[in-house]
Amino acid sequence: MSRVVDEVRVVVQPIVDEQNLELVDMEFLKEGKNWFLRIYIDKKLSRACCINNCQ
Repeated sequence: MSRVVDEVRVVVQPIVDEQNLELVDMEFLKEGKNWFLRIYIDKKLSRACCINNCQ
């Protein structure tokens, strides 16, 4: 895993846990000239996750 993902995970994981969500995956990759950090979350117990959970 990249150093960026590792560092971001340290910050994001407590927030995700506090919201009773699951951190499914993270990726930091280059597409064209730009770098993108993608964070995939889901609700625990297979309930749907909506954009309001990400605010």
